[in-house]
Amino acid sequence: MQQDIVYYLFTTVITAILGIIGYFLKRTMSRSDQNEAAIRELRDNLLTLSDRYATKEEIREIDLYCNDKGIELIPCIQTLAHLDNLLKWRTEYFDITDCDDILLIDDEKTYKLIDDMLKTISQCFSSKKIHIGMDEAYRVGTGKYQSLHGIKDRFDII
Repeated sequence: MQQDIVYYLFTTVITAILGIIGYFLKRTMSRSDQNEAAIRELRDNLLTLSDRYATKEEIREIDLYCNDKGIELIPCIQTLAHLDNLLKWRTEYFDITDCDDILLIDDEKTYKLIDDMLKTISQCFSSKKIHIGMDEAYRVGTGKYQSLHGIKDRFDII
């Protein structure tokens, strides 16, 4: 059982150090089939446990296990950049790509996608916190956004 690996890590290693654990959903955007927006990507493939994706039910089970141990499991997702799998394979999002793997700021479709991502993630975790990765959005505003709005300081548009 894949969860056994996670349980072992939580109980023997991590819980000795932390009371909060971030659960990174690095590969959330690489498969499809549910939820009208992009969150088909999150369907039953929210994250990887060794060689496969975990289901929503498995994530909820891990979350419950952590809660029983007094640990808050916080999802960590990418919301603006580092979405290469989504933007590479999902043609319906080409129009909201700023550049590379970065979403186009100032477009309603982008905000709808991010909202759907957050709603789907929230269904799997009891924590009311979500870490939204923004560390790799360093080129935001330098592609399509710049063509539409001119040169802007990226820190001002974020």
